[in-house]
Amino acid sequence: MPKETDRLKLPLPLGNETVTRESINRIFEKIDAGVATREAILISAGSDLNSYITEGEYYCPENATVETLANSPTGVAFHLKIERHAGVVQTLTTFEPSDLQVFQRNYYFGWGSWKKVPTRDEIQQLQEDLQNADIPPASLTEPGIVQLSNATEGTSETLAATEKAVNDARLAAQQYVDDKAWQKYPLTQDNGYSKLSRVDLNTLTDPGMYYADGSQSPNLPTINGADFYVEVIKISANNLIQRVTLASTSTAKVYVRQRWATTTWTPWVLQTPQRRVWGAL
Repeated sequence: MPKETDRLKLPLPLGNETVTRESINRIFEKIDAGVATREAILISAGSDLNSYITEGEYYCPENATVETLANSPTGVAFHLKIERHAGVVQTLTTFEPSDLQVFQRNYYFGWGSWKKVPTRDEIQQLQEDLQNADIPPASLTEPGIVQLSNATEGTSETLAATEKAVNDARLAAQQYVDDKAWQKYPLTQDNGYSKLSRVDLNTLTDPGMYYADGSQSPNLPTINGADFYVEVIKISANNLIQRVTLASTSTAKVYVRQRWATTTWTPWVLQTPQRRVWGAL
């Protein structure tokens, strides 16, 4: 018996057979009929659906035969369509009119799992279930439906604040703080550290706490270019004092000078004179 092709079951003559014109014509007629009708190919008992990757249409008409198949998502007769993409997709449709089911899966370097495609009736039923669902109002202890609100001064525990309400509350809080009489002038850096000063101390008149680099800050008390902590206290443009403390672990020296109703600084005055120790005569 000659072999047959997989799709259209065309006879493949053996090497010792004589091929007649009539047999060739029959093959052509079968090709013509098969292409025109896209005849589905029968899936035989014991087949593995994982091996079906050739584009086309297939069918298994008997439930008993389906029970012998490997990797089938159903146990009833079905139609199988295979289409190409980067790999292939299998679409399997069961035969029962009263219980139509459709399954799909993809093949791309391996098979994915079968996914059941919702029917129109199932989608409609889901929509009806959602519309008729009895969802209670949300509370502090129970999830549920919640209403949005733009209010910023309410006391409700069942409403949810919108983005606008949160922003309005933020702006109101900022305005509340800005309207209060609090110290708004920064005397230090934001981290609380002293400001670094490398300017002539004669021009350092802004109130604040500074750390003066002795090598780059003229008009400090003359102590070999030493660094100082500087405090500037001011009550008006020409009424202010400067108090500096030597940055040293061995000697604590504090100097003060001022400007009072003038643009000229007084000399530095040492506030912590060195202790004099008198020895025995």
